[in-house]
Amino acid sequence: MTNPRRRRYLNPEMLALLPSLLGISPVWAADTPPPASTSATAAPTTQDVTLNLIHLLVQQNIITAAQADALFAQAKQEAAGATPPAPGAPPTKPIRVTYVPEVIREQIKDQTKKEVLEESKGAPAAPSNLPEWIRRVTITGDFRMRYERQFNDGGNYPYFGDYNTVNQGNPVDISPFTSPGVPILNTTQNRQRYRVRARLQIDDHVNNATTIGLRLTTGSNTGPVSPNQTQGSDFSQYPINLDRAFLKYTPSPDAKVLVGRFASPWLATDLVWYNDLNFDGAALQYNREVVDNVRPFITAGVFPIENTALGFPTVSSGKVASRDKWLYAGQIGFSWLPSPDYLIKIGAAYYDFAKIQGELSSPCNVTSSGVPCNTDNTRAGYMQKGNTVFAIRSPSALPTSVNPVAEYQYYGLASRFRVADLTARFDIATFSPVHVTFNGEFAYNTAYDRVRIIALNPDNNLGQSGTTQSFTSGPMAFQTSLTVGMPDIREFGDWSATVAYKYLEADSVVDAFTDSDFHGGGTNAKGYVLRGNMGLAHNVWLSGNFFSATEVSGPPLAVDTLQMDVNARF
Repeated sequence: MTNPRRRRYLNPEMLALLPSLLGISPVWAADTPPPASTSATAAPTTQDVTLNLIHLLVQQNIITAAQADALFAQAKQEAAGATPPAPGAPPTKPIRVTYVPEVIREQIKDQTKKEVLEESKGAPAAPSNLPEWIRRVTITGDFRMRYERQFNDGGNYPYFGDYNTVNQGNPVDISPFTSPGVPILNTTQNRQRYRVRARLQIDDHVNNATTIGLRLTTGSNTGPVSPNQTQGSDFSQYPINLDRAFLKYTPSPDAKVLVGRFASPWLATDLVWYNDLNFDGAALQYNREVVDNVRPFITAGVFPIENTALGFPTVSSGKVASRDKWLYAGQIGFSWLPSPDYLIKIGAAYYDFAKIQGELSSPCNVTSSGVPCNTDNTRAGYMQKGNTVFAIRSPSALPTSVNPVAEYQYYGLASRFRVADLTARFDIATFSPVHVTFNGEFAYNTAYDRVRIIALNPDNNLGQSGTTQSFTSGPMAFQTSLTVGMPDIREFGDWSATVAYKYLEADSVVDAFTDSDFHGGGTNAKGYVLRGNMGLAHNVWLSGNFFSATEVSGPPLAVDTLQMDVNARF
């Protein structure tokens, strides 16, 4: 006998609310009321998408005929106009959707939007109908107000170089005779800040197979992992950036093509890719059920990371050929529902970062900041911290105490990156609406070559002795986490709690694209993460994060970070 308190992954409550869940409305012909009688045991007699889906669930034995009949009656009542409850009658308990697995959600969402758009074309026009273009558009958004405090241990090494600041501007003079050298990161003093993140997403469902999406967001446009706007700039206005701009083509419910700038297409944690990171380029996703409840998937993509400026170098008539940096990536895996209460997803990926490493230049005059060298465009375009770097300019003459000239330098990544990655997720819905979810990810940089890196004379990860003999790095990273609670915080009282452990060696992944909160961002970090969420009202919730991390190797660097958030969405 079915346990009436058990909520499965696909359940009648979810299907009854499917249109609103997907941001669409059921379409009835303007002059045709809902069918007078509908039974789960009879063939569908209506073109309504929701009712047809309910019939399909009965056929698949996911819900019973009695449950379907009750949903049909509710649908008819809502279509005809709900009758107010009698005085003194108990209020109707709202139906809630707490979780839909993402692979199923995406498939149902794409197919249902196609069907609804197709049906709406055939519906007779009514004077109250909105313009067709408005009915195609979906607008969503979210807001987050954050308090953040970073605690730096008093015993931290105080001389970590800020190589990102160097590479973002003019080269820096590192001559010991004329300059203090590379700017220094703050690793010793505590800091606090208040930060806002606001995002507005607009999706236009152009036709049954095509969607155009745009998203505006606050935050910095100088890096890929900065969606937050820090408050305290003399009341200056916030910059607004185009965070996403994509075209999605869905030729079938099983296939999807994305071009432009879009959300991460990978099954992953935030070990390799920061959760708010978006990708430029093109991606193809395909998934299809091959046997009952088993759905293999494949994702492949090509993504430009840095494009050589057309006029590079701008101050010289000796231009150089393009040396663009690319990411070529693919992932295969499957999702499996061994029972309605269990979901297993596994994905194996390979991320090939082409030409992302720096190259040593030909001998050039580095005594002036305005003189370019032929490999300046190989410097890292954006960095957090952790990856091993080296000075990419080869001076034609080195400064000495007798000839104390300047030495202006840029810095490039010393390691190549070809990352093999395995991600697994196990979701248990036995105690629904409370879920228990295990996540794990393991990454290994197969291109890591310690001997090659040392030969480049690295500038960091040298230990406190500062010599290449004490060079410390590594190619491995992993993360495990356990989450208990509601997978989606929607209503008052909804909650979830997460505990995680992360370990990233210095050259395991590209530090520019990984988590920007853990250890102050970047790699060469290990430690714990605690997260919690609590619903305050419909679509309003509190969340808190605590990160406690220290270095994997090299000079000491221990950083704890506390974040408290108020969130809302529509």
